[in-house]
Amino acid sequence: MKLKESIIIAAPTDTVWKHLADPDTWRHWNTKVKVVRRDRSGELSRSEQFSAQFRLQKREVASQIAVSKCTKGEKLELVQNFEDSKGRRMVRVKFRLTAVRQGTRVSQEVDIGRSGVSLLGRSLIVVLHKLGKAREVSPLKKLKLLIEGLSDKSAAITA
Repeated sequence: MKLKESIIIAAPTDTVWKHLADPDTWRHWNTKVKVVRRDRSGELSRSEQFSAQFRLQKREVASQIAVSKCTKGEKLELVQNFEDSKGRRMVRVKFRLTAVRQGTRVSQEVDIGRSGVSLLGRSLIVVLHKLGKAREVSPLKKLKLLIEGLSDKSAAITA
C-alpha cells in the first residue's frame, strides 16, 4: 500500500533539494524525525547508509536508512529498515522534484506494504491520508512552510 502526496513549493528546485537531500534538516520539517546519525554532513549520495531515530505513535524507533536512488535536484529514494517485537520491517520513500512555473512540485510516495502494520491498519492509514484527516500538518506542507518562510526572509533582507 502506498501513500502519495504532492505539493508545489514557491522556490527553485535547488533550494527545495537542499532541504530534502540533507537529513540534518529533516527534523525541521518532519516531526517524526528525532535524531539522524551520519558519518558526514550535507547532501545524501547514492548507496549511502546511515541511522535515524523516529517517533512513531508513542514510541521511538531506531532505523537503518539506505539511499537507493539519488539524482541531484530530481529524485531521492530511501529504504528504511527497522526491527521491533514484531520482527523486521521496511518502508520505502520516494521523492520526485519537478520544476514548474510556480516553483517546484514535490511528489512523495511512501510504500507501507512491508511496514508491519496490519492490513486493516494500513487500509485505515490510506483512507485517512486520502481524506486529509491526519492529526497534524503533513511533512511536505511543513517543508513548504519552512522553505517559503525562508524565501520571504531572504527576499526581505535583499530588498
